Amino acid sequence: MKNSKIISLAAVGMLLLAFGFQSHSTQIQAQQSQAAPVASGHQKPAMRYFLLSSRPNHKAWQVMKKNPGDRQAATAGAMKKIGCEMLGYYWGLGNGRNYIIVAVPDNNTIQAMLVQRLSSGLLHEYEAIELVRSSDMVAMFERLKELDAADDSLPK
Repeated sequence: MKNSKIISLAAVGMLLLAFGFQSHSTQIQAQQSQAAPVASGHQKPAMRYFLLSSRPNHKAWQVMKKNPGDRQAATAGAMKKIGCEMLGYYWGLGNGRNYIIVAVPDNNTIQAMLVQRLSSGLLHEYEAIELVRSSDMVAMFERLKELDAADDSLPK
């Protein structure tokens, strides 16, 4: 099960690259680096990117069967209202899951999104995986050196 999940997420990652997520996120990153100060004089917070994956239950499938429509179009407006940007919405037809890529402004928003969806009664499971650019991982690894040096509970 775990290996199939890893393979499934890897396949989704390949699809995202194939469908242009990387170029779209680069475009957004360039826009963010030139973010205009808001009225208070502060910069807008940098968006964080998440791959949301859920497995709808039979009730959700029945709703979609009765009311067919583009789920991305149906939810993108709601995302925008709460300060998020939907970057893509895909279905994994072989596994019955959906995969949504969103840009989110803060922890509270992503946590509220998770609880809202989990409490809907329409999903078996829901998962949020933060997507971090490889170039952004450099700062984390630098910070990791400091943490390792300060943590005397680890074997040296």
